[in-house]
Amino acid sequence: MIIFNCTTNIMGGGKKNAVLFIKHSVKYPNYVYFVHECILEELQGVDIPDSRLYVFKKSPAKCMSTRKEIAKLANEISPDVFYTMSGPSYVKVKALSVCGISDGFVTHSSLNNFFNFMPISLSIKALLNSVYKCMHLRYNDYLIFQTETAAKAFRKRAFFKYNEKIISNAFDNGLLKSDLKKDSLNNGKVEILVPGSDYWHKGYEQIIPIINNHQDFLDKYQIEFVFTLPSDSGIFNFIKSKMSADKVDKYIVNKGKYSYSSISSVYDSADFVFVPSNLETFSAHYLEAFCFGKPLIVTDTDFAIEICSDSAVAVEQNNPEALVETLKSLIENKEKCREKVSAGYEFLDSMYSQEERVDLINTFLESISVS
Repeated sequence: MIIFNCTTNIMGGGKKNAVLFIKHSVKYPNYVYFVHECILEELQGVDIPDSRLYVFKKSPAKCMSTRKEIAKLANEISPDVFYTMSGPSYVKVKALSVCGISDGFVTHSSLNNFFNFMPISLSIKALLNSVYKCMHLRYNDYLIFQTETAAKAFRKRAFFKYNEKIISNAFDNGLLKSDLKKDSLNNGKVEILVPGSDYWHKGYEQIIPIINNHQDFLDKYQIEFVFTLPSDSGIFNFIKSKMSADKVDKYIVNKGKYSYSSISSVYDSADFVFVPSNLETFSAHYLEAFCFGKPLIVTDTDFAIEICSDSAVAVEQNNPEALVETLKSLIENKEKCREKVSAGYEFLDSMYSQEERVDLINTFLESISVS
């Protein structure tokens, strides 16, 4: 028996991946699921027997009673493997423990990642939290990384012994579009989707100098930056505070948080996808842009270049002039856009689908459970 624990997957890419893993692994009768209640809505339509589903109201990341409850239940079930999708799990169990780790702050961050783009109080909190998470990872027998960059960097900072496996992120083939990017724009406007959750490391602040200093460019091409942040987002309020209200109204749209089932409504209308993250492991937004046939723009960070290679357009990080020139080139050169869209589809050909990734992880878990 395998316990799939996703009680820490409560937002962003982690939440989406948890839902997709359950959807594609429920065919295996030996899986039991520990989930946070926030993903239940996304699991509607997935036939999971009640005997295989355990729901927790609070994440173990912030609740000691949940940690005790998870550990007690896991030890009572006594599985062959206790697999936490996105760790740490914050619990120590008797079973063989396997943990996926996709937190760039924990695996491959530098001090610059902590102190260059967040308020100082949040920077210190993030640094201490990363150390705390690293301490909890020592409870695992195996760690699963998504990239060689993350695995290699973590080997240098880990103070405990562990076995490792590298299994990359995967795309949802249910999102694949057969047609290439549309040539016509949205009522003459250019919509640049900046997807992502409410995290400071996502690099959203790089939009501020574009809007404040390049209005002629924005007006000429009728550009809108579209965010997917919650209405009470502190980051979104910070961005708005750095520009006048009329600029916010003219150049920024916030579609708000969205459920995975409505992801098409977020991507379909976009002309380009811009992922300006200062730190990532393997963002699902790269894969989503490719699936929806959208030209992807990333910053020239090591992790983005390692993953996307030539499939995306890379611009110098924190260089607004470079981003303006890149956008101008893409808007005026439809053939270049088509080339990048085609490159994105070719990239997906080399990747696992979510279902294939589940099968690969299952094979791995089964192999170590009998070794």
